[in-house]
Amino acid sequence: MAHKVDTLVHGLRKSFALVRTPALRETLDYCTAASPGYQAKIDAGLDPTADDDIMEAMVRTGAVTVYHPTSTCRIGDVVDPLLRVKGIAGLRVIDASVMPHLTSGNTNAPSIMIGEKGKHSGLTVTTRA
Repeated sequence: MAHKVDTLVHGLRKSFALVRTPALRETLDYCTAASPGYQAKIDAGLDPTADDDIMEAMVRTGAVTVYHPTSTCRIGDVVDPLLRVKGIAGLRVIDASVMPHLTSGNTNAPSIMIGEKGKHSGLTVTTRA
């Protein structure tokens, strides 16, 4: 397993340990619906969380992010401080992808600020007649 998947599998196993507690046991059916192999292991009297393949399948099919995608064209790595893409003349990136790191809050306000920075950084727009 890749390191990131392995880390998520470890977290998933911890989550299932919590879900097996009396206070949360009723949520287990909802949690296991994502993997038919999980229920088959339970039916056979086995611990499905011990099966790496089942846990990895649950991670790969069920893991999602609640964050807005950012930081794919980081300032300093891909774009310069004027938001120009390094090595490609005339191309700028003026959106949340230039953020060096995901903000702890919503990305809306920082994205507006990045747009304003782009507007005031010498960007000229030409149109064809």
